[in-house]
Amino acid sequence: MSNLASILESRLGRRRLGWLRLLSEAGRDRAAGIYLVGGVVRDLLLKRPILELDISVSGLDEALALHLADALGGRLTARSQFNTFKIAVGSTVIDLAMTRGESYAHPGALPDVWPGSIEQDLARRDFSVNAMAIDLSVDAWGELLDPMSGQRDLERRLIRVLHPDSFADDATRIFRAVRYAQRLEFRLEEGTADLLKASLGGLDTISGDRLRHEFQRVFAEPHPGSVLSRLADLGVLEAVFPPLGRRSGPWPDENGPSDEAEELVWLSTLACGLNAGEAAQFAQRLNMGSAWAAVVRDTVEIEGILNDVGSPGILRSSVYHLLHQYHPGALVGVVTTHSEGLARDSIELYLRELRQVRPELNGRDLIGLGAEEGPEIGRLLETVLEARLDGIVTSRAGEESLVRRLIS
Repeated sequence: MSNLASILESRLGRRRLGWLRLLSEAGRDRAAGIYLVGGVVRDLLLKRPILELDISVSGLDEALALHLADALGGRLTARSQFNTFKIAVGSTVIDLAMTRGESYAHPGALPDVWPGSIEQDLARRDFSVNAMAIDLSVDAWGELLDPMSGQRDLERRLIRVLHPDSFADDATRIFRAVRYAQRLEFRLEEGTADLLKASLGGLDTISGDRLRHEFQRVFAEPHPGSVLSRLADLGVLEAVFPPLGRRSGPWPDENGPSDEAEELVWLSTLACGLNAGEAAQFAQRLNMGSAWAAVVRDTVEIEGILNDVGSPGILRSSVYHLLHQYHPGALVGVVTTHSEGLARDSIELYLRELRQVRPELNGRDLIGLGAEEGPEIGRLLETVLEARLDGIVTSRAGEESLVRRLIS
């Protein structure tokens, strides 16, 4: 058995290492076992940044969770039905979970859980590289528990499921397998890849909400485009929603836009190529909220007017009027997916410049210049905006001169 105490002490930093020491002491007489588990162990061994601390505790209940929170000078902020808790220590959140076993009543169901040993807890996890733990108890500080040979798979750079029914038990693991493989630059172990492809039908059992959350996790990856490309290659996108099977790329990646809400931009790239009816069905399949559904709808509509937007010699004001009603995330998604052409140039011009253009005059100013109150104010402001967009006027004085001419 390996001891990783030196890695803990060199990689975690004084503050986080201090928290683990406090948890170890606090659990000495109250917990049957306390362990650092999952992704943090994997990332310690891979020398990757440590973003979170996940702790599993044998015999964890609310009273013990409160005791551990007090030892850290923190507070419990959340509890789930599976005896998991969150401890807030300043701005940091530490996840606590009861070591447990679990089973699935049927594919797509949430698991039935019961208190279990650390070995049972590791055996229930998704992939071998996430099924390692570091003992934090005083007497065994730093000992690596690796019953599923996760360290060997790290060395081989493989993502491997722990048992043949893994994807059948929870088809969202299909998304996780691809996310981990792309993020870590690992391969899917051959048997795991075969099981994944054989289990694609299980995605039909996953609710729209859970699928939407999986796509949100994909969009939050460092390189979402590579994940989407791999999901497409494996047939996952088509299994989720058959029209997505037409989407073969290109998938933008790190060279894509970064100045908009990334999640909605990636959603738009995913929706490119759908028609209006399919867009509505896709929104329904993922039980999308209004913002997501609007971006999918807007993406389809924008693709439908690309020829108009890309007309040679189109006025800047015409570009504005064609595009201003659409969500910026949809516009960025479309322009990132359609890599060339006049339409792309026009959309980039709108995003970069035209959407910021506003007249300096307002309705009160127009009345002061002699315009009549009522609908004429709106028409005049629209004309002034168009003149601004097309460079006919470039100053407040120019706007005033134009208005005087129009109302004279």
